[in-house]
Amino acid sequence: MTEQISEWMQDELEALDFVMWDRFTTGEWSEELTYTTVYGWIDRDDSYKDFVMVTFWDDGGRWFTTSSEEYTIEIHQSLFDESPEEHNDCQRVEDGAEIANVVEL
Repeated sequence: MTEQISEWMQDELEALDFVMWDRFTTGEWSEELTYTTVYGWIDRDDSYKDFVMVTFWDDGGRWFTTSSEEYTIEIHQSLFDESPEEHNDCQRVEDGAEIANVVEL
């Protein structure tokens, strides 16, 4: 049986209409708390895409991360009804680690 994304979560995702939602996972955070994590993409002008990941807990909590500096404020305001302090810059793995399985530009 396929898991379903709750209606209140769907409303939150639809409000971020610049994101194309792609996949989701579900699981148990603890015996009392389950979560749904949804992954999506934001188109950019340079033919690349930025990622967005939003985690919803069944108690109404939420958390997100994105590589999009352009949309960080809008995502944060939509999910939390407040402005973020700053964007957490996304860094390239190739610049921070010497591993073979890395995307190089």
